[in-house]
Amino acid sequence: MGDLIQRKRQINELLSNKDICSRLLSLCDNNKDKADSFKANLLNIAMDASLITCSVQSIIKCALDIASLKLPLSKQLGKVYIVPRKKKDKITNSYITEAETMIGYKGWLELAKRAKLAIKSYIVFKCDKYSLEIVNGNEVLNFAPDFDNRDESDSEWIKNNLKGVIVIIKDTKLNETYINFVSSNTLNKISKCSDSVKNGKYSAYSDWLSEMYQAKAIKYVVSKSAMTETLGEAVYIDNLSDNQDFNIPQNNRLSTENLNKLINENYI
Repeated sequence: MGDLIQRKRQINELLSNKDICSRLLSLCDNNKDKADSFKANLLNIAMDASLITCSVQSIIKCALDIASLKLPLSKQLGKVYIVPRKKKDKITNSYITEAETMIGYKGWLELAKRAKLAIKSYIVFKCDKYSLEIVNGNEVLNFAPDFDNRDESDSEWIKNNLKGVIVIIKDTKLNETYINFVSSNTLNKISKCSDSVKNGKYSAYSDWLSEMYQAKAIKYVVSKSAMTETLGEAVYIDNLSDNQDFNIPQNNRLSTENLNKLINENYI
């Protein structure tokens, strides 16, 4: 109980930090009520049992990243998740647990909609009938899901029977539609890059496997096309959880190291 009280005190101290408050208020469109509500949600998330071993600094960093994308913190909404991640400390060379941000399927749909992109995705299993043909220069998609033989309630069945994900993107500004297929090999390669998945720890894949496959497929397709600044930032943030290479600048985002610097300057 004492550790929880101390952790709560540490979170409140950080959330009272002038620089962090200023940053959060700016990300909440200078709306104090919205910023206060965000802080209250963040406090609850930081005290969640699944994140209790993560540093408070890493959780707040994730929250600021999420606020920069203007997505809600609540994982129940299925737009973004903060989950634990094991990584090696560069200074001590020992493993520590830090929080990571994973954007969900619904989060990518919302971000795409803001960029004037209408996205639909369909998960394809081995029991389904699927074909993508090019006829006279036009893409013709045929997809018939076999719902009678699907068992999407079983994560092992999903892993063993995944064929890939169809991602259809319509650019509403150009009135052009693109059909993409992301294979199971690509999706499994992405998911296995995540330290949480690799180490068998709790992650967004644990509870929302089908959704996360669709989310990663959408990100993969979006990252290969021309992106708005917000979509580029979202790809960058989500890539951190997948440990992938990327070339997108940080856009002056607060890092965990900067948060630690702020703490040292103000509280120690």
